[in-house]
Formats: sequence, C-alpha cells, structure tokens
Amino acid sequence: MRLAPRLFLLLVLASPGVADEAELEKARSKVRELESEIEALIDRVGPAVGAVMNYTTAFDEATGRVAMNPRSLGSGCLVTADGFFLTNVHVVEGAGYLTVALPDGERYPAVLHADTSEGAVKGDIALLRLRGKGRFPYVDWKRGNAGRLAPGSFVFAMGNPHGHALDGTPVVTMGILSGSGRAAAETGYLYVDAVQTDAEINPGNSGGPLFDSKGNFIGINGLMNSRQGRSNSGIGFAIPVEQVRLFMDQLLRMKEEGGGIGYGFHGIEVASTADEEGARVERVARGSPADEAGMRRDDIIVNVNGTRVANRTEFVNLVGKLPEKSLLKVLFKRSGKLKRETFRLVSYEAYREAMGIAREAGPLPPPRARLPGRPLEGGACRGDADGTHPRHRRREGGPARGRSAQGDRRPRRADSQGTRGDPRPAPERNLREAPLGARGALPHRQAGLCDAATAAGLGE
Repeated sequence: MRLAPRLFLLLVLASPGVADEAELEKARSKVRELESEIEALIDRVGPAVGAVMNYTTAFDEATGRVAMNPRSLGSGCLVTADGFFLTNVHVVEGAGYLTVALPDGERYPAVLHADTSEGAVKGDIALLRLRGKGRFPYVDWKRGNAGRLAPGSFVFAMGNPHGHALDGTPVVTMGILSGSGRAAAETGYLYVDAVQTDAEINPGNSGGPLFDSKGNFIGINGLMNSRQGRSNSGIGFAIPVEQVRLFMDQLLRMKEEGGGIGYGFHGIEVASTADEEGARVERVARGSPADEAGMRRDDIIVNVNGTRVANRTEFVNLVGKLPEKSLLKVLFKRSGKLKRETFRLVSYEAYREAMGIAREAGPLPPPRARLPGRPLEGGACRGDADGTHPRHRRREGGPARGRSAQGDRRPRRADSQGTRGDPRPAPERNLREAPLGARGALPHRQAGLCDAATAAGLGE
C-alpha cells in the first residue's frame, strides 16, 4: 500500500483550483479506495490486538470472598497461535489477576510468562500466556523493520486508550513515524533507540502494537510526553520490533512462569568527544565486564560490533538494547593507537552477587515521564496504584512481578501530578573507588535516561 501519494488526494479535494466534476469524482474514488485499503489492513491485524485488564486481589473479611481491585489497563497483541501475548511490563506489574479482551468478544485469563524487568534498569517488554481456545490469530513479529522506515512514513497505533476498547474492539489512530534512535527521559524503565511517532498514544495504549502502512508490526507503544494532565502532546515512543526480537527467543523459552531476563550490563559510562569522533569512557565500574576486559578511563570508543560510534547517544543506542549474554566487540583509541577488546554482557544481578553487593545498595531512578498505562487512584501511572516504585514494594515484602497480592496495602492516592512517592536517592559516590552498586560507588543521577543508562552500563 502506497499511502503518501494517495493521501495527497485529500488535499486535492480541498483545493479551490479543482473545478472539473470528473476530476473531483476521480479523486473521490481514489480516496474511497484508500479508505478500503486501510480498513483491510485493520481487519487483517486487528483480531490479534487485545485490551489488558490488570487486577490485584485481596481477601474481604466482611464477605469472606476475594475482592478484585482494578489496578491498571493497557493493550497488547498476540504473537503466536498458542496464545503468547506481548505487552509492557508497566501494564502488568504487580497484578494478582490478568485478563485480555479480544475482538472475538471473549475475555481470556492470562498469566505473566516472562519479561525484561531484570537488570540495572527494567526493560518494558512483557510476554503473557492466554488460556483457552485452540488457535489464536497473531501478528508476525519476525518481519517488520522500524529501522527501514523514513521519517514521515505512515504508521498506525492500535490499543485500548482510556479503556475504550474493553469490549475487545481495538481503537485505531494514524500518524507518521517522526524519528528513531530516541532515548526517553527517566521513567524507571529503559527506553533507548526508541521509535518516535505522532500517532496518538494515550493512557491505556501501553503495550499495544504499532504498524506500518503495509500492516507490518514495527513496535510496542509504551511512552508518551504529556504537557497538561494526561493528554497526548503528539510525541509518543515505541520499542522497535528489532529490539523486541533480541529478547523474544529467550522470553518464549522461559520455563518458569514469571521469569525474567534483563538488558546486558557492561559497567562503563561514556560522554561525547568534542569532535564527535567517538564516545569517551568516563568511568569503569570495578569488576564489571568492561573492567575485566581491560578498558580504562579516557579510552575513545569508535566502533561497536561493526557499527561506527560517533558520540555518546550512538553508543547508548547500540549497546543499550542488547540483552544479557550478548557479545560486545569494541574498537577504541588509547593514546592515539587503535585497540580491540571483546567481552560478554552480564546480568546486573550476577554482577552484584559477584561483587558481594547487597540488593538494597543500588540507587533508584525517580520516574518522571508519563507512561500511558491507564492511571488509577488520582493519576498513579504504570500500574502503581499504591503510589510507590515497584522495587520499593519488593523490599517491603510486597507483591512482585505479577504475583498474587492478598496482603496488599490499601492503595494510596497519588498527587495531582501523577507521581508515585519520592524514591530515596543514593548518597554521593565515587565510581572509581568501588564497584558499581556498592555503598559509596555511584552518584545518583537526576538527568535523562541516557545519563542513567551509561552510568550503570546501560541502566541504573
């Protein structure tokens, strides 16, 4: 489908210079043809798109029953015929019970199969498993390629904005691909090398698919910039399907339900060079993969895995999307001479354990950007109805990773800005004197996600 030249006909219809009735009718016919093609696209992929309902459970002593409390709403899409369903971590985190409404009119119980919530910063890709039915319709996650789309290419977002698709019929919005290689502001979830679009992404759209004009699945909608309240500002972000593919095989193979994998940890922080000829290493965490490989401060990274690196952003976009166990081949300059090192990314938890770092020692990023999971309880977003960061709940003995939550605390109303409490910042630290995450190791970063990602070797 070639949308751009045909959409131009909409402008032709409005042009005062078009006076010939035959030409007008021809243009109208083309527009009707275009509408039919868009409808066919939606009919083809729509049956695989669903609305996610996330509930917590609590025992009601008065009635002797288990109460179902709505926590958040979101979206997602089926990716296999046997019921695997992609969505965002922030949509399903902390759930006691999950259901997915599909366009066939049915609601299916679902369980969290695996996600990317492990690591220095949580990823935002979650894989559910729907129960019931023989074969499900699904989208092909192996074909699409967001990286090949030029800015201005037409895209379609589908999902459950503001809960308007709870009957299972997805809401469709249309826009363009505004850009790629974006790193979003701090959210507590890793958004790096993301796709930017002006297709409306509102609360409830989180986890829903983004399609190109041919109906190819090109990303998972997950983040929006909002100026006032919860309205879309025309700037939305999606995790590109290329990044999803890096994790899918591991997610699908996960044997234990609720299992997690993480983005890889390398342990270096970088900054751009003045001449944009590489990424300068600012710090190396003691005992990290980069440290073990012999990398040092002031090394200038110019190439990673065969791709040129001109600055810090390019380094973050290249390395930030890689899962643990990925191999990193780094070409860098040291004292004017080119050197090569190869090392494998590790999980952040494995690094902590190897260095004897307590789980509680790591800094917690304050979530700022609004994620479009349906806000509840006065504006708490990302499924945090009680207004606290998920990691705090784990430390306090609360539910984690979608487990049942009979003992949940009463939800606490968030403030009018939609924030969720004030995570305790870590004390000022010196990375060169201690391993990353140890007490006295890393200053708490309040800047953008790029800073946090590079400081922790892609995410603290």
